[in-house]
Amino acid sequence: NPDGSLPLITRHWTNFPTDLILQVYAWNIIYEGAIPRLQECGPYTYVGHERKENLTWSSDGKEV
Repeated sequence: NPDGSLPLITRHWTNFPTDLILQVYAWNIIYEGAIPRLQECGPYTYVGHERKENLTWSSDGKEV
């Protein structure tokens, strides 16, 4: 930008504005010589935040 600030999309790329959430469910299959039973385990949740650090720009300022 002419004022030296980064464009909005670049700011969001370098510091994603929301948390990334991944939820995983697993199943135990219990089979003791009879009809199998399913036991749900979870959710196991991972919460992450994406932030890029130590960015180096090209001399013309067009590439990271």
